[in-house]
Amino acid sequence: MAKKGFNLYDIFNPAKDGPGVRKSKDGSGWGKRDVPTFFKMYFDNVPRMLQINLLMALGNFPLFFGLFALGGYLNRNTYAPSSQMFGQIFGVYRFTGMTPAMSALFGVHGIQVPVSRNTTASLVMFALTALVIFTWGYVNIGTTYIMRNIVKGEPIFLMQDFFYAIKRNLVQGMIIGILDVILIGLLSYDIVFFYYNLGPFINNLMFYFAILVAAVYLLMRFFIYILALTFRLKLWQIYKNALIFAILNIKRNALALLGIIVVLLANYALFLMFIPLGIILPFIITCSTCAFIACYAAFPKIKEVMIDPYEEEKDDTPKEEPIFRDMG
Repeated sequence: MAKKGFNLYDIFNPAKDGPGVRKSKDGSGWGKRDVPTFFKMYFDNVPRMLQINLLMALGNFPLFFGLFALGGYLNRNTYAPSSQMFGQIFGVYRFTGMTPAMSALFGVHGIQVPVSRNTTASLVMFALTALVIFTWGYVNIGTTYIMRNIVKGEPIFLMQDFFYAIKRNLVQGMIIGILDVILIGLLSYDIVFFYYNLGPFINNLMFYFAILVAAVYLLMRFFIYILALTFRLKLWQIYKNALIFAILNIKRNALALLGIIVVLLANYALFLMFIPLGIILPFIITCSTCAFIACYAAFPKIKEVMIDPYEEEKDDTPKEEPIFRDMG
């Protein structure tokens, strides 16, 4: 029988089934979730990673407005002196006229450099970027559901699973997404603000405190969306449990965080070597790879602590009301 050749269309075909589920010894799709299994599972699902990354990029389409504005295509380009002393020198020139000394000062401090200024159109583009606050949560809910099913070893139906998860989490997905964008924005602003104001002891202290809070929240994000789409939990319970899991699962979380940092550094290194490739990779594979690393680290602990005990209890008392909603 001839081996089927590679078809690029199959990578982005939403109706194409996955490679199937490898059965563990107990006959289920769940087995060991160690480091070797991670690489095996990841490379088996590279086409899915490309599809999920595409969903992330297109689903959060308002970000493209900001990227277009940052490109400066709508800005007004002009020239201005590079030296901060030019204003004072020009003021003196108005009284003294052009002297040999003034001519020399103009030669040093009057060098012109290109300056790009925002226009009304570019400001509108930046404003449209804020619409991502309404798409962020839904895209993360949908893609996390697919990632969770990959980690669980279940069959994947990309678009059906994506919209199914969003439909079942319309309200909570929106609220979590808005909170996520706000917290990411505030923590990023704090880190940048205190970094550029280092010096006083309190600013140094706040800088490191902001990094610590950002790191804790990053680890919490490993669990927030999985908890939201897997269990019937109130909003405060989701964040409380995410904080507990961030500490309880610290070994796997630390390894996952290290893996994400390695992926991002590799992307940055490629950016330094060949800028177009470094820019396009986050829209192709980088984001989904980081999401898979986080989900692979988080879900086994959630299964161990919150799902397996219930399954054992359910086997003993089959008529008991379920305490969680597993969308799988």
